[in-house]
Amino acid sequence: HAPQVISLMGSTSRDLAPLTALQKDPPREAVCQALATELETYRRSPKLVTALIRGLGLSKRPDLAELALEVMRQERVDINVIHCNAAISAHDKSSRWPHALASLVRLPEVALSADEISYNAAI
Repeated sequence: HAPQVISLMGSTSRDLAPLTALQKDPPREAVCQALATELETYRRSPKLVTALIRGLGLSKRPDLAELALEVMRQERVDINVIHCNAAISAHDKSSRWPHALASLVRLPEVALSADEISYNAAI
């Protein structure tokens, strides 16, 4: 095994590497392939999903964070408001507040309700 670097958010560089290696605006299929080997792990551990999305935010890849959540949802990984808050925050960290607000507005489309953290992350 290659050595792993643990980030502050609990995700490892190995977890992020398949996603961060993707080009800007990757096709959905490429994201699906990058996540494929870990989907079962993400189904069992929602905290790892949060760590992954936060790691993508720290890597300044907010669009990839959103697309990863969409792919996970399609692959029957339970996505919750905490995961979405991490994606909203990823947009904010990249100074993309209009995208953060758009993500906030889309929460009801995926049957989630915004909480105080959602609103704070978006502004």
